[in-house]
Amino acid sequence: MHIHTHTRGVGRAAGCLAAALALGLAGPAAASDPFQIRVGGQSFLVEDKAIVGLTFGLGVSAFQLDVAWNLGWATSDEGKDTLRGDSFFGSVIDLHAGVQVFSVPGLSIRLQTGCDIWWLSSIHEEETKLAMPAVLTGEVGLIGALVARVQARYYLLRSAGLMPGRSYSGEQGQPIILTLGLGGSWP
Repeated sequence: MHIHTHTRGVGRAAGCLAAALALGLAGPAAASDPFQIRVGGQSFLVEDKAIVGLTFGLGVSAFQLDVAWNLGWATSDEGKDTLRGDSFFGSVIDLHAGVQVFSVPGLSIRLQTGCDIWWLSSIHEEETKLAMPAVLTGEVGLIGALVARVQARYYLLRSAGLMPGRSYSGEQGQPIILTLGLGGSWP
């Protein structure tokens, strides 16, 4: 499988990620509770597609691990025409690990990297694309254990043909993928 790299800004992004990971591991930003479990749902904010999924997370002190399973559908007629008679195009599995770099009661910020696995079963049978994201996640406590989450991810490395920000018509938008989520967090 061929991996395409974004050369512009990769060095800077990798340096920032390494610095934040080092600060998170060494600093006082560790979670106030040494153990945390998170469960929720998320929706990708992308053009011409509906991608929704379930998220699961585990935090031990400042170390954080998040896994998500998402399903995706084309929402535009142009996108549906490229699929094999259906609007469903496949699934995305997120595997992210990193550190909590900031935490105060009711607010936390995580910086992570890992692997996003795009299984595009309806576009090209059995096609799988891989990407290595830099992920910034913010969570805000709402009521009790209920939290709202916003996440931004940028692919430092990605398989050829995986084009975040590109619409079915070929128009290029921002290559940053945003997700919104809602779930529970328990110490």
